[in-house]
Amino acid sequence: MALLAGVVTFLARPAFDATPSLYRDDAWTALVTKTDGLSEFLLVAVTAPGFAALLKGWLALVGFDEWKAQLLPLLIAIVTPPVLYVVLVRRGLVRVAAGAGAFLLAVSPEFVKDATRVKQYSLDTLCVVCLLGLAWWLLDDVTSARRWRYLALAGVGALLLSSPSVIFLVTGLGVGLVALWREDRSRLRIALVPSALAGAFTLLWWVLVLHPAVSPALTSFWRGYYIPLGGGVGQALAAVSVTAGRVATHATGLRGGEVAAALFAVAYGVVLWRRLLLGLLLLGPIAIAFLLATRDLAPLGTGRTDVYLYPALMMAVAVTVDALARRAPRATGVGALAAAVLLLFLAPTPVYPVDEVGPLVAEVEAKASPSDAIVAYPLASYQVALYTRRPIDLRRIDTTATGFTVDVRAKNVYTPAEAWPRDALNFAATIERVRRGHDSVWVLVTPTGDPLISPPSPEGAGARERFRHRWEDAALPYALQAIRQAYGAKGVPAEPREITFQQYVGRVMRRAGYRQSDPGIVRPRGSLTHWER
Repeated sequence: MALLAGVVTFLARPAFDATPSLYRDDAWTALVTKTDGLSEFLLVAVTAPGFAALLKGWLALVGFDEWKAQLLPLLIAIVTPPVLYVVLVRRGLVRVAAGAGAFLLAVSPEFVKDATRVKQYSLDTLCVVCLLGLAWWLLDDVTSARRWRYLALAGVGALLLSSPSVIFLVTGLGVGLVALWREDRSRLRIALVPSALAGAFTLLWWVLVLHPAVSPALTSFWRGYYIPLGGGVGQALAAVSVTAGRVATHATGLRGGEVAAALFAVAYGVVLWRRLLLGLLLLGPIAIAFLLATRDLAPLGTGRTDVYLYPALMMAVAVTVDALARRAPRATGVGALAAAVLLLFLAPTPVYPVDEVGPLVAEVEAKASPSDAIVAYPLASYQVALYTRRPIDLRRIDTTATGFTVDVRAKNVYTPAEAWPRDALNFAATIERVRRGHDSVWVLVTPTGDPLISPPSPEGAGARERFRHRWEDAALPYALQAIRQAYGAKGVPAEPREITFQQYVGRVMRRAGYRQSDPGIVRPRGSLTHWER
């Protein structure tokens, strides 16, 4: 178990080095430290109120710092593979099989990467491991009323901490009811009350907490990771194939996602053949995840939002290894050791997506006069709100994926809503307002050197390639519209895909009548420039 924890720590260490400021997607989560009252807390919590509460309490205890914010999810991630190992051993698997399943999770590239992000994904994984362990324990004796109560209570607790846990709670209770029906249907009453109470709580939690937290923009943001069914059988099959490959690739790091997905399919086939109900317990959540993706209710194949499914995948592999180990223990042990060494060697080193906004916020607040405008590019607004010394307000808005935006309590500070993919248009509109009242403007941008336009699908692409690029294709019209406005109809460069965020910002400022007064601070992941007219 210590070895498993050490593997996660070792792989995550490079991404845990000191960073000048949190990445923008982590910054809005960390804003929970600045929330005032329940309404603001729920805005920042979005669909992860349990993790948000833990993070707020943790940072209140240890104080805010980038590495301290990262430490909480890392600690949770470190203990998760050992817990999975214990669960598998307690459920009767030989140690080499339990170790194989836990080790696969420990070296999973997406799991390790998310261990250093200020996000709930590590907590999701730990909750799912515990729920699967209890559901498997229930299947070993479905006539035990105590086991039904434990699963229902644990499911409610897991749901408070981790929203995706509901899929595993529903599957566990459903498969348990099927098993009880087959074994002794006269005792179904022992399962009905716990199942009904857990179901009622789940429904209330969805209606009162989760559903109101999902903004229309969040569904739109993940549009490239739903599975379309309206384009014919060919498009649907292509989407399913690409999605399965994405999930398997993120889980294992193996290139050629379809091959990795096929290996998982073989493992599930073995489990279903050996123990049908256990196979349904492990396969059910995967099937539900695909179903939700076809209904545009939950994205699939993104990597980070799939991590909660990994325990089910790794358990299926562990059961398969267990079957092999009981037939050929020595060969299985040698093969598992060789595979472990290979995976550890091939495991990619996660790199934290450093943004350099924090120091720039301190710089501009020290230099800007009260009459100067301070404008954040929309993608930097959450970071400005996190690092500013001024008080902030949070308010609900339907045009951002998070469902909220931030306002700094200062008349000269502008933090336009992120609102991807309209961020470039939002910035231009903000500058139009600013130019009416300010002759001196400080602009803070992140990212700087990245292209404004992501690579869209190539000409003549087939169904599979078009599905792979749905996310980028959705943003393309807005980026092109912003570029045409900034450069003029006849001034758009021949290759607009080469325009960076920093170049776009400069063009917008010059078109508004400003000139850059000094070179400013321009770094790869953040810039601060001063403009006057």
